[in-house]
Amino acid sequence: MQAKVCPSTSKLGILFPILALMVVIADQATKLLITSNLIPGQSIPVGLVAITYVRNSGAAFGVLANQNMLIIFAVLVGVAAIILYYAYPPFQSSWTRVSLGLLLGGAIGNLIDRLRFGFVVDFIDLRVWPVFNVADSAITTGICVLAYYLLFKAPKTTRR
Repeated sequence: MQAKVCPSTSKLGILFPILALMVVIADQATKLLITSNLIPGQSIPVGLVAITYVRNSGAAFGVLANQNMLIIFAVLVGVAAIILYYAYPPFQSSWTRVSLGLLLGGAIGNLIDRLRFGFVVDFIDLRVWPVFNVADSAITTGICVLAYYLLFKAPKTTRR
């Protein structure tokens, strides 16, 4: 009988926390660069995009503006759900580890801002979309990877 390998100790298991940590570091480093060199509202054109320092007191697209405690609570519930899903056997593929690592890193990156400042630092400005940051990009990518896995790669179950 073969013993079940704990996801956190297997070779694939390390992908989840390392990816989450990499996202948090990249997110916080870029936000430090922005807050150290720009003032809120300042924008620097860079080709087709701009670097624009925005303080977002709401959730995605500014929804729930100035509802920081509610958003913090929702993020903490989301972080707990990500960690629980990570431990759930159907989510032990490389696809889901990447997805959940991106989601966790993005959630924690923006949570750090909310706890420190009461708002999230956004700076990537495509001019036709609300300004966002590295954490937002990781969350969006994580959702897309998870959706792709669930739709096209996940083992199909049969109902009887």
